Amino acid sequence: MSLALSAGQKLSLTNQIRTISKALFPHWALWLLVFSLVNVNTMVILANPRLSMVPFGFAQNYLFCGVAIVLAIMRTIRASAFDGILHRLWALVMTTALAAILSLNLQTFSHLAFMTDLPFVDETLLSWDKSLGFDWLAYSKFMTASPSVFHVLFFAYNSLTFLSLKVLAVCFVVLQMNKRCVELFFLMLTGLVCACIGVLFPSHGTLFTLADPELISRMGIGNASSMVAELEAYRGNGSVWVDPLQMQGLVSFPSFHTCMAITAAWCSRGRWFTLLPGCTLASTILVGTPIFGGHYLVDVFGGAVIALFFIWIWTAHVSKLIAPHHTLQA
Repeated sequence: MSLALSAGQKLSLTNQIRTISKALFPHWALWLLVFSLVNVNTMVILANPRLSMVPFGFAQNYLFCGVAIVLAIMRTIRASAFDGILHRLWALVMTTALAAILSLNLQTFSHLAFMTDLPFVDETLLSWDKSLGFDWLAYSKFMTASPSVFHVLFFAYNSLTFLSLKVLAVCFVVLQMNKRCVELFFLMLTGLVCACIGVLFPSHGTLFTLADPELISRMGIGNASSMVAELEAYRGNGSVWVDPLQMQGLVSFPSFHTCMAITAAWCSRGRWFTLLPGCTLASTILVGTPIFGGHYLVDVFGGAVIALFFIWIWTAHVSKLIAPHHTLQA
């Protein structure tokens, strides 16, 4: 008996694969890229004897991917059972899984990328700031002088940056704005670019190099050495415990928080009652980024350039390849 597939069987198999790929919400290409990122991180950690992943660290990555594939197959096989509510619930679960695995592995990738011995460039970044006439310490003290302003900026930077993107993703799922959901995740990939560029510009950050005891005390952070210690651990020769949930941001230039702030504002476009809060939130995050992120001003400019470049790529090229309803519908 011949094991070769007939032309009809090959066509049927191709159609089945296409149908399942459409069920990988919000887009199969995003899932393929994330799965590739998971594999890269896994291979780097397994290949380096001084790196140890937290228990179930590898398992949770592949568990999320496995859940997505199972849900996609179920969505394909039981298509008639997915009415409007169940369809949105399925899309929400898929989106949540993608967001979780992407954020965990962007964080992991950005740390693994710093296993180099490139010299720190704080003096260079500081000189760029000075050429712009920017005094980080004076700016930080002025913006944190008022307790009310301090708490608003702190909350926006530390709590609302990621939360705003999650809220947007949920809204896009509920409103079945599939293409806008793809756009949101596409712009989040700026994190990969920030990590790749950031490894060429290792920095201790302004909280370590420029902050004085008065500002440190006012901010209530105790000291600014924990991030530097984590950075030095990856750059050193000792053993490192890789825990994505406990990682601090190591990338100084360019600022990924800036990319996310601009993404939140851009993806809020379309209606004034969404654009106005989106722009207000983004502006607040940007104001607080140099302070609470320990960033130089040029870090913010660098992040803005990357975000705007990705927006241009999306509008000029990528968006044209994606139909408004490229996935399975209710």
